Amino acid sequence: MDLVIFSALEAIYLVYMFNYFKTTYSVHHPFEILITGISKYLEHPIGTGYYENKICKFGHDISWYFAFYLIIRNFLDKLTDVKKETICLINKFITYCAIGMALLTNMNAFIYLIPILVFEFEYFNPKFC
Repeated sequence: MDLVIFSALEAIYLVYMFNYFKTTYSVHHPFEILITGISKYLEHPIGTGYYENKICKFGHDISWYFAFYLIIRNFLDKLTDVKKETICLINKFITYCAIGMALLTNMNAFIYLIPILVFEFEYFNPKFC
């Protein structure tokens, strides 16, 4: 039951940080403009100095799906015949994808994900899985 509570807290934090949190600080790397310039869907404010949300539309949308997954993963083994080991592999895959996408597209998103990533790597370590 502890994982359900932590997952709910992670989901709330994720949705808040990616959709509602505003700041004047912007952290980015030089390649972000090249990658995010591909689509308006990936564009986010870089170095504007304005008090605003620094996450792109893609980040807003994917945060809801990721939050949903964080909660539903606790019930996958009971709702389906998926084994706990498979859930751990899926969780690791999703976590690595989140890291990769955040590092490529938005350093702010990566920084916002750090508390979730620390918990995920600590909780879903080889002892648990």
